[in-house]
Amino acid sequence: MSYLLGIDVGTSGIKSVLMEASGTVLDIALCEYSIDTPNPGWAEQDPHVWWQATVKTIRRVLESSDIDRSDIAGIGFSGQMHGTVFLDRSNKVIRPSIIWADQRSAQQCQEIAAKIGRDHLAELTANPIAPGFMAASLLWIKVHESETFEALHKVMLPKDYIRFRLCGEIATEVSDAAGTLLFDVAHRCWSRELTERLEIPAELMPVVYASSDIIGRVQSTAAADTGLAVGTPVVAGGADKQVAALGNGVIKEGLVLATIGTG
Repeated sequence: MSYLLGIDVGTSGIKSVLMEASGTVLDIALCEYSIDTPNPGWAEQDPHVWWQATVKTIRRVLESSDIDRSDIAGIGFSGQMHGTVFLDRSNKVIRPSIIWADQRSAQQCQEIAAKIGRDHLAELTANPIAPGFMAASLLWIKVHESETFEALHKVMLPKDYIRFRLCGEIATEVSDAAGTLLFDVAHRCWSRELTERLEIPAELMPVVYASSDIIGRVQSTAAADTGLAVGTPVVAGGADKQVAALGNGVIKEGLVLATIGTG
């Protein structure tokens, strides 16, 4: 029998779910954490806390189910949207993640609106301008933490960091990329116009995959931490709201999903 493992990187906790390939759930584990607010209006989380919570929940579902770890056919992800994880050239986290709830970049949002125009930005990204989105957070870092900005090598979204820790690949996928204010949704690529006009180096952005693509396999270090089998396929995954809609069958006009969560 084959199994699937799903990992959700939420705002208030990590959830791991182990299920049979048919969809029958064997076990779900949750490990909660908090939002750090070092200043009024700020919202940050330490990606290492996400990883520690991921390790705990994976181990719990594996131990409770007592399956052969090599029978897990793949690992998928969902995660909180818009937030930014900051990596240096050694692929180490260099500051806490600025998550979607952060409000510090209101001035940068005004600057984006002035440079790009709200209507044109909506045409490109299919999103409104709001603090907590990656573009606004990066512009805030550029102004207020210039040393951090100069040390940046790559940025990614929250769930992408957990996938990176499992398989070592720096990447994102289309659904989360679409929530950064830097992604050309129609052409499914980073917008050269936006990165150039906002003066955000395009090389900071990770490679973008389709949500269903297998982009790596569990490495030995991650296997030792989690109890997973080395070589288990790791799938790109998706942003939590899009994945929730798909999982609830909201795939055609007339269907509605109501979500009551941290946001």
